[in-house]
Amino acid sequence: MIYFLYLFSFFIWSSILNYIAHFIISQNYKNYLFPYFESFMTFCFMALWYKSSYFSSHFILFSALGITIQTDFSYMLISRFVSLYAVPSGILLSYMHYLPIHWIESIVASVIGYSFFYIINKIFYVIKKQDGMGQGDFDLMALIGAYTGLLGIWFTVLIGSLLGTTVSILYIIYKKSRITHVPFGPYLSIGAITFVLCRSFIIHYML
Repeated sequence: MIYFLYLFSFFIWSSILNYIAHFIISQNYKNYLFPYFESFMTFCFMALWYKSSYFSSHFILFSALGITIQTDFSYMLISRFVSLYAVPSGILLSYMHYLPIHWIESIVASVIGYSFFYIINKIFYVIKKQDGMGQGDFDLMALIGAYTGLLGIWFTVLIGSLLGTTVSILYIIYKKSRITHVPFGPYLSIGAITFVLCRSFIIHYML
């Protein structure tokens, strides 16, 4: 019974995240990803509830990432309210031992996550004379770093890049046309979610 109660609660919360996403971006509500978004986020919250020892803290992260997935896919925008401005919450939670990383690592990972994409974008701009990614991606990596640490950043970039590249190639093959803009935030978010859910296995496998 409690299983279905949590399932229903997480589905309702996933639906609410849609409204929050559109409110933050100041757009009229329209669920572009229904029912995929609700189903995906409900599964993520259920997996988090089942596996994570830091459910409350990671619930906050997953909610922010869920909003990011919705806004970036729908409008190619990532709000700083759920990315850069939420970084202090990750640092505070790690300081209070509500995250499995030290608060110093949280700060360092946040700075590195932001700086890594910032430097790559600057190099891309020098070569191509245009930005390779948006400011929102920098902010998002700062948030992910604050909540997952250095290993989380590495894994997020790895999975996000592989997933984004694969989906883009499949899209080009299917549509037979070029892609001018790719929303990278959702793929990074999925990478971070995967890391949190599989963190123990990843650490055990790497060691």
